[in-house]
Amino acid sequence: MRTYLRAYETGGLEALRVFNPHPKTAAWDRHATTLREAFTAHPPHTVQEAVDRIESLTGIRRSPTQVREWLKKRG
Repeated sequence: MRTYLRAYETGGLEALRVFNPHPKTAAWDRHATTLREAFTAHPPHTVQEAVDRIESLTGIRRSPTQVREWLKKRG
């Protein structure tokens, strides 16, 4: 409740309309450019290879299902 009150105090009703207390962003989104360049230069042949390369490039380990979905969103 406190976060909604603070949003209202700073931006009024408009701030509440666009307020999202828990935006859905992947931890690896800040590495999206680096990953795109790496995967464009040398595309992974399997999802497991993509999992391993993402971990080596970013230090973030995700399941194959999560990587597959993330890759589909990114084209």
